Amino acid sequence: FYNPRIPITQLSYFSGGSKQSKQEDLSAIFSGNINKKLELGGRIDYLLSRGHYEHNATKDFDWQLFGSYITDRYDLQVLFNTYNFVIQENGGVIDDRQITHPDDYITTLGNLDSHSVQINLNDAYNRVKGKNYYATQRYKLGFYRTEVKDTTETEVFVPVTSFIHTIEYNDNMRRFVNNNAEEDQKYFKNTYISKNGTNDSTSYWSLRNTLGVSLLEGFNKYAKMGLAAYLTYEVRHFKLMSDPVSPDYIAQPSIPVLDLNGASFHSSLASHNYTENLLWVGAQVSKRKGKILTYN
Repeated sequence: FYNPRIPITQLSYFSGGSKQSKQEDLSAIFSGNINKKLELGGRIDYLLSRGHYEHNATKDFDWQLFGSYITDRYDLQVLFNTYNFVIQENGGVIDDRQITHPDDYITTLGNLDSHSVQINLNDAYNRVKGKNYYATQRYKLGFYRTEVKDTTETEVFVPVTSFIHTIEYNDNMRRFVNNNAEEDQKYFKNTYISKNGTNDSTSYWSLRNTLGVSLLEGFNKYAKMGLAAYLTYEVRHFKLMSDPVSPDYIAQPSIPVLDLNGASFHSSLASHNYTENLLWVGAQVSKRKGKILTYN
């Protein structure tokens, strides 16, 4: 988030490496204030790396939109973010001796360089994409006081109590594809789902809300110290590939799929989707003023 006095625009382009293994990075950022309270902006990034070996390239395209609205009593900040990676997967080199003993292969492959090295997979890739939406807002209760600097008097707002709300949504997906069925069966030890190649995916989304209240130190008769409390609730949903094992052969009813601080979540082996619900409650007590004792 920016707060510029005048609009800003930044364009950048980076490149490096040889023609075959060149990496390029193009990005653009813009941000401008419509007035003293409202700011809007955006960013675009494009990254391309060709890699040092065959079928080793990576590219990414992502963009963001963001904005903020800041006043004495109310603050709002919003972000929209997306990304999309495509990563070629070559499965490594067929024989490490092509690198450790390259002289043995010069007669069969000619002048051996990194792009002449034979690889396991020639038509496989990973795709990782997702989005992130975020917003946080705060409403402040307080009073104005007059401050004098030199001969100038200004009215300054002093927040006493703040009410806070934050919401965040994440959505992510990963897919692995291998279109060469012959290489697929040769490379992987076992084939469970399809002998016509691989097309595996998994996805996930989460929604988190946080509510909080903050009391500023020294301005509340019920709490002379600084006091803050918050409540966070999050729901997570996972979508998995179909289990190739028939439910008739599953003896165990459930397995632990996640462990956070000793709390286990269980999911049926036959289930392709499962959901988690999480709740946090927290508080903060602090004293930052005074010379003898401060704490947090």
